[in-house]
Amino acid sequence: MATSHRATSPAPPRPQSPGVGGVPLSSAIGDLLRFVLSSNAAATPADEPASFPLSPSYCARLLDDGGDLCGKLAAGIVQCLEEGRLPGPPVAVGIPVAEEGPEEREWEAVLLEKGAELKLMYNAVDFELHVQEPYFTQLRAEAKTVEGRLATGDYNRITQGSLLLFNKCLMLNVEAVRKYSSFSEMLQAETISNVLPGISSVEEGIAL
Repeated sequence: MATSHRATSPAPPRPQSPGVGGVPLSSAIGDLLRFVLSSNAAATPADEPASFPLSPSYCARLLDDGGDLCGKLAAGIVQCLEEGRLPGPPVAVGIPVAEEGPEEREWEAVLLEKGAELKLMYNAVDFELHVQEPYFTQLRAEAKTVEGRLATGDYNRITQGSLLLFNKCLMLNVEAVRKYSSFSEMLQAETISNVLPGISSVEEGIAL
């Protein structure tokens, strides 16, 4: 994590400070679900996780419907975590409610167990940040290992060991914090490929 102080005048609009403290899991389920589905949709037979219950093609279909199916699935997961059980079908007058079968109970137990683990992880978040593409994908692929921010507000509170949540779905620990007087100084001091993968010169990086 690198921060810089700008001395030029007039100053550009100050960026928002990062979100501070734990993040409610319910507010992040949609982004987290899309993150997991897109990761598995891009998997190949060689690296497909055997434990993931949905095939890459099925994950892709969930994502390719304009977000409707993915949104409904996320809402169902949130409801399950809040109520402690799987959402049932709509109740119709005169029709008895079907009892849960062993498969439903197994899914319910998995959701509640993993949901509890995720709540603990999201509660432990120190700062919440947002990054645009292609930088998020580069962080996710570990191609980008240095993130620079203007040192204002709560950005100054980020320290070594802080747990950062990017785009509500990617958690990374801060290995070190280094401060620079300008963005160009940071690009000169850091390996530019770690800050801006694909950019070959400091001049090109400053022009972005």
